[in-house]
Amino acid sequence: MKVLHIIVGSLFLTLLAACVSPQQPSAQERLNADHNSQSITLSLGQTLTISLPGNPGTGFQWEITRMPPFLAQEGTPEFRPDDSSGQRVGAGGLTVWHMKANAPGSGALDFAYRRAWEKEVPPAKTIHYEIRVRPSSEPE
Repeated sequence: MKVLHIIVGSLFLTLLAACVSPQQPSAQERLNADHNSQSITLSLGQTLTISLPGNPGTGFQWEITRMPPFLAQEGTPEFRPDDSSGQRVGAGGLTVWHMKANAPGSGALDFAYRRAWEKEVPPAKTIHYEIRVRPSSEPE
């Protein structure tokens, strides 16, 4: 019985220490389609990675329709085929963007999933994120 009390006490102290330890912001935040319509706060200089599912073999592609001026896209979007597809031609996967928070501000980041040649057709899907970048002097 004494051993059980020691184990439970140790576990409790470990969990308590984890709760009160200061959390450092991760250098990178990640968003995907499950985060649609959600808000995220970034620190100045932090990287945001966005991964959206799609299948460019069908002609549909994600495009950014609105991006706040305080975010800068790093490189070009990259398509990553699903691991289970064995990189088959026409298989779906994820389109991945990397953005850097270059200045404080807040605004919308919007994406549309559509075929480029179907200008008059509404997008098949849309994604919306509210992004805020806090000034470096603002506490977290």
